Amino acid sequence: MYNFITDKKEGKYFFITDPELHHLRVRRIRIGESVGIIYRGKLFKAKLIKIEKDKAILEALEEVKIRKADLHIDLFIGVPLDLKSFEKCIDSATQVGVRKIIPVICSRGYRDINKFTDKLERFNKIINESMKQSGNPFKPELKNPIYINSLKKLNHNLLILFDTNAKIYVNSIKLKKGYKVGIAIGPEGGFTEEEVKKLKSYGFESYRLRGFTLRTETATLAGISSVINLFSEES
Repeated sequence: MYNFITDKKEGKYFFITDPELHHLRVRRIRIGESVGIIYRGKLFKAKLIKIEKDKAILEALEEVKIRKADLHIDLFIGVPLDLKSFEKCIDSATQVGVRKIIPVICSRGYRDINKFTDKLERFNKIINESMKQSGNPFKPELKNPIYINSLKKLNHNLLILFDTNAKIYVNSIKLKKGYKVGIAIGPEGGFTEEEVKKLKSYGFESYRLRGFTLRTETATLAGISSVINLFSEES
């Protein structure tokens, strides 16, 4: 079932306009066909009843009950030199249910904070597409980029820095229901020694994943998934 996003609703009817209307036409959704509608943090099953020139009208059939995960994860991602890699990171992070994405400008990554900020609209579109693909109705908050030295005191229960030089494996972590976890992943080449020291001063602890050195986008998915799986085992 295809999913679409809208913020327009009257009674039991949803209204889809461009650019989502264009996507609905491209998918060749027919009258009477059911689709998913993501509306203000909720997912609904709805039936297409009418297509007009500037909008489509859908009737809500039922709400698909989806509960937010008991584990709150924020991703601190060292922005890679290749922004295509960053796009893959936020795509994966959205699909697995990260709550907040904080792009971190660091020595070995993308350095032009102004150009990066100009692309936030595009990055948010990628997040929307990931929500539709995965059926995740909870949009992660994409924060403005921040220099690593400008991070403030963090109020997480646990702060994990994935580091290939770490001696402790991530599977040694113990998680509890309701934990707020921050995960830091560096660009390709990793954070510098100074940056690692800085992150540790904020409360991050170094852990490593099993296996080989990963690309940033692969490490993002593997790192977040490993923490989620640990929580599932503990629950």
